[in-house]
Amino acid sequence: MLESLLQKLAVRVFVFLLLSASVMASACGASVFFVSSSDWASYEVDSTWSSAGQQQPPADLANVNQTVWRLQMQDVSEGYVRLSVTKNLWNGTVIDVFQGSVWTGSGNLSLWLVKQNLGVGDPVYEGSELKVNSTLSQEFAGANRPVVYAWFARYEEGGALLREHSFFWDRETGILCGSLDTYKLIDGQGGVTAISVTRSSIVETSLWAPEEGFDFAAYAWWFFGFAVIMFFMSVFVVLYRRMLRRRRLRQKSYVRKK
Repeated sequence: MLESLLQKLAVRVFVFLLLSASVMASACGASVFFVSSSDWASYEVDSTWSSAGQQQPPADLANVNQTVWRLQMQDVSEGYVRLSVTKNLWNGTVIDVFQGSVWTGSGNLSLWLVKQNLGVGDPVYEGSELKVNSTLSQEFAGANRPVVYAWFARYEEGGALLREHSFFWDRETGILCGSLDTYKLIDGQGGVTAISVTRSSIVETSLWAPEEGFDFAAYAWWFFGFAVIMFFMSVFVVLYRRMLRRRRLRQKSYVRKK
């Protein structure tokens, strides 16, 4: 009777653990995001200018300083995306449309979106010379996100202009989290005569929620489940020990009768 009870109890505990693992796996799977046609993101953009002489900053640079841009996904289909970026500039609003494949980089995506789950050394698009330099965790739009970082630089205008570009993408969704574009004017002796810097950073998005600290209510059922598991395991151990004790007593009684 007791052995039958223990077997039933063991089966129930095993089933409970299996269901708990299944629910946990489903919850983890739900946390992996990918963009949909309803997703959006807002960016804050600012720029700075410094010059060794009396050079005035380019008009385009002042026009984007302290502005807000909004990215809106319009179409997502098997890696092909179409999105718009509304730029609220000082001289008016501009809407640019970008589209292409996040796998190959075809079209004019302009690095707004790249492949998911990139690692160090991976090209941001298939066949691209731009590769991931590092992976890290950084706060964007109110939450610590796993991001990938890439950087490149090149000279233009016969060496008179040096362009340096840094990009941060959310690793789970591939969306651009931030960028840093630096332009340096170089004189004939190799000295820097002027520098312009433009920064963009995602401040709000539909792709993830800002972190608000630990929410006990959201995890209460996990604690409850753990407590139930521990209870059943304790009962199992107690009953098993009783069974062993009784078995030993029966064996001793049998030996004495002999």
